[in-house]
Amino acid sequence: MTTTPRARRVQALVSAPLALAVLGGCSVAGKSVAPAKTTLNSSTTSTTPAATPSTDNLPSTDNLPTASVLISRAQDVLVRTKTLTIRTTITVPGGEMSTTTRRGRIIGTPQALTYTQLDHGTEELRLIGATLYVKGDATYWGEYATDYANRWTRSPDDEWTRTAIEDMTIVPHVDELLEEDSEIVQALTGKAASVTMETLDGQRMYCVENENGVLRAWIDPKSNQIRKVEGYGTDGDGTGIDELSGYDGDYSDIVAPKTTLTRPPVEASSTT
Repeated sequence: MTTTPRARRVQALVSAPLALAVLGGCSVAGKSVAPAKTTLNSSTTSTTPAATPSTDNLPSTDNLPTASVLISRAQDVLVRTKTLTIRTTITVPGGEMSTTTRRGRIIGTPQALTYTQLDHGTEELRLIGATLYVKGDATYWGEYATDYANRWTRSPDDEWTRTAIEDMTIVPHVDELLEEDSEIVQALTGKAASVTMETLDGQRMYCVENENGVLRAWIDPKSNQIRKVEGYGTDGDGTGIDELSGYDGDYSDIVAPKTTLTRPPVEASSTT
């Protein structure tokens, strides 16, 4: 069976939001986002102590804020954020892993996305204004690899392009951390949620954990930025990690490629 780039892309981008599903999230509406928000970014960062961090001005473990107070502070920061990076790592039963990195402006452009999954290859997308650029490796392009692998293509205004743009945006991932009735927010602000201090990448962080311990979020005590959200499927059906970085960073490197090809026509589904 030959899978077209279109089919591979649908499989790739449909699986990307799975991290939030694994974490217990869903599409919601609640704490509305201003035209400046943040995004999530993930990786498999160890939470074991790495280096001896500074404890200057950090709260005593005997007098920690409540989970709801910490999440509210982090939301206030996120709502004001204009640019962000969110790296999502998803592992499903059997060990298959996918990584998706979304970066750039939370609302508007430029935005960029890089997606990698075993057997589907790696693809990079850039949205500049209303134009979408795509570059995939040989595995992604399959039968088109000779002409298009590792070369930038410019996508025409069609259904494929519109779907790809919708799937790559950062806003839905930020909304999961802002909407008051999202399952993630409810789990991390419930009465049974707990707060401890842990070390993440050599820095002391607040760690907010839900009642059954399958969802955790790390928050920087100094900046109130959410740095990591990690969730485990309650039935052992996978794990998801979102790591956030680059709050209000400079994303001027996301620019239109100097030379491009026109993306070849691709079918909407696999062919045999």
